[in-house]
Amino acid sequence: MKGKSLGAVLCAFAMAGCQQPSFSDEDIANLKSEITTNASAQGFTVQEIGLIRTDDRELSGFAKLSKDIDGYGIVNVTWSCSATMSRDDGQYVWKCAP
Repeated sequence: MKGKSLGAVLCAFAMAGCQQPSFSDEDIANLKSEITTNASAQGFTVQEIGLIRTDDRELSGFAKLSKDIDGYGIVNVTWSCSATMSRDDGQYVWKCAP
């Protein structure tokens, strides 16, 4: 019985060491903040950002934005967004485009 317990513990440690990075709730919150900052820098107001995990290391979603354009009034747009996390170091890249 002692051998099985030790084996289970070693297996648990081995699996924890091999676990690949994945998007945490904090990563997603940071990503939404980055998208908001980027859109604001382009003169947009963020109405809503929705992101879902399509995989442990991939997100897909949208950003609903508005912009007051002289002569046209308020224009609403939706950007398609995605993010991918590196398998090695947990860094991610994202893009949002109309």
